[in-house]
Amino acid sequence: MAWKTLKYLMVSGIVLASAAYASRYAYFNYYMEYQAKNLVRDYLKDPQSAVFRNIDSRHQVFCGEVNSRNSFGGMVGFSRFIALPRDSRVLLEEEFESRNAGELFEQSWRLTCEPA
Repeated sequence: MAWKTLKYLMVSGIVLASAAYASRYAYFNYYMEYQAKNLVRDYLKDPQSAVFRNIDSRHQVFCGEVNSRNSFGGMVGFSRFIALPRDSRVLLEEEFESRNAGELFEQSWRLTCEPA
């Protein structure tokens, strides 16, 4: 009987430890996504109007799309971004296109954000 109780306690401990680890990882990932969104907002004309979609993370690099208002108050349309919260860096598709370097962003997107 004692062996069954010990076995039950060991299994319960493992389950609880793995649940705590998963919870901690989920919170960390949520926090990093929050940081990535704030980094992107810093580059927008109207940060409060930012709408995000299709956000995906790969090794703490966040890829997604953002839409926000321009100086005239109209929504500009979704454009892609790559955010690295640990390095406080953001690559915005529209900034690369304004510098005639759209191909460079496209290559970065393919290497970083698309599944292998």
